[in-house]
This record gives sequence, C-alpha cells and structure tokens, in this order.
Amino acid sequence: MSLALARKYRPRRFADVAVQSHVATTLRNAIGSDRLGHAYLFCGPRGTGKTTLARVLAMALNCERKRPDHEPCGECPSCQRIWSGGASLDVIELDAASNRGVEDARELRERAMYAPSGDDRHKIYILDEAHMLTREAWNTLLKVLEEPPPRVIFVFATTDPQKIQQAAAPVLSRVQRFDLRRIGPAEVRERLRTVLAAEGIGVSVVSMPSWELFEKQSREYRDEVLPPHVSARLAIEAGISFGWSRYVGDKGAVIALDRFGASAPYQILMEKFGFTAANASAKVKQMVR
Repeated sequence: MSLALARKYRPRRFADVAVQSHVATTLRNAIGSDRLGHAYLFCGPRGTGKTTLARVLAMALNCERKRPDHEPCGECPSCQRIWSGGASLDVIELDAASNRGVEDARELRERAMYAPSGDDRHKIYILDEAHMLTREAWNTLLKVLEEPPPRVIFVFATTDPQKIQQAAAPVLSRVQRFDLRRIGPAEVRERLRTVLAAEGIGVSVVSMPSWELFEKQSREYRDEVLPPHVSARLAIEAGISFGWSRYVGDKGAVIALDRFGASAPYQILMEKFGFTAANASAKVKQMVR
C-alpha cells in the first residue's frame, strides 16, 4: 500500500525541516553538548512541523547509529519506528484532545517513572494538542515536570499556547518554549519542486500554481502542498490543485479558486481533460469525487 505524500516526505533529519532552523539548530546543539531540557513546548500553526520536530528529536536521541553531527540516521529500526509513528517502547505519542483528563495525566505520570529500555536511550512523551488538557490534568503533571526522572523528556505541541497560559501558567516556567514560524510561499514552492523531482514528475514554471491568494490566506504548509481530496500527481500534471472544488468558466478560460488560488490556462485543461467553459464545473466535480 502506497503512503500518502505527506507521510512519505515527512522530514527525517533536523536539516530537512523547512523554515524551523532556529528550533532544529538549538535542539541539535543541545544533544551535542548534552544539555537537553526535560520538557519542551512547540507552538505554531497547524502543519508547521511541531510533531515532526518532536519525532526527529526522539529519533536523534534513540538512534542506533549515532552520527557526529547529532542528526538521526533515519534508517535504523529505531528511527523507522519513530518516524512512522509505529509502536516503540521509548517513544509514546498521545493525543491530548482524547486523553485530557486527570486520570489520563495520572497514568502518564506513573508510566514516566519507568526507565527507558536501554542505558543509552531516552524515553520521550509527545503530547499533541496539549492545550486541550484540563487544568486538573496539568496540575497532576506539574510535579513530574518539576522533578523529572532521568532520561525522560516531555514534548508538548500546541496551536494555542494562550489556553495553556490560562489553564496552567506555572507549567510554562517549567518547559522550554519554541515558536515555530509559518511556512511562506517561497518555501512551499521549493518543497513542491523537491517532491515533484522525487516523484519523477516534470513540471515547468508556467504550470506551477500561482501564489497571490496563498499569500493573502497564509494557509498551512502540509495542506497546501499535499491536498487530500485528489491525486497530487493528477493535480500537478494539470497545472492546478483541486482544493475547494469551486470552478468558474469565463471568456475561454477556466479559473480554479482553491487553497492556492491557482489559475490554470484553458489550453492545459482542454488538452488534458477536454475542458470547456460550459462543461468545466461538471468535469471537475466528477474528478474530485
């Protein structure tokens, strides 16, 4: 079974994480100098790389083939399990939106007291959507964040740090906070070119999506590069991305109003799919289904 492109091209090294070099460099240097924090808070919009950075950090700490530049190898069994989100004794990912109560926090606190599986390994707990934890859950975790067991690291990821401030302000003084930057149009374009080259798809500058509406809407990286509703290959080869499925035929041209704001010349659509101004809407609806 083929992987979705968002998973297939998820970064495996700190250097591959787009735009977030300020975070990646700090974490890599902390590993090299053996000055790791016991808890991190990654803040930023959806799709900017919070969970990816957490996984890369876990990979680097538990990699079976340590590298002098403190990057994970990305190929050993440990790295593969962590990167894919598979089962791992030492890396536990939890969705705080569905494990948000005091009982969940108490169980997590008790599990954290167990040592990692090896003397050279770390136990990492990754909590996504951390702002969904209740006040009581944060209070339960407060003690273990103040006095963490050896070689245990907590990574909290959130899109709304203000909720954590309101629910559990003392927690913020016990974690290292990193604010991730929003991905810009230039970085998205470059990443798209990389994915296209890796997939063996030829594309010209003319057929790349336009970015005017993207700049205005400033939507997230993962959703823009890899639209979930249709085959990315089909979308790219047509020079268009099918996002919101809203199409207008006007004066011999078909304009696609989608997440990119991409505009596809009528000639491209006509040659590849037999589009006309009269049948554009019906054809697109049929393709997106």
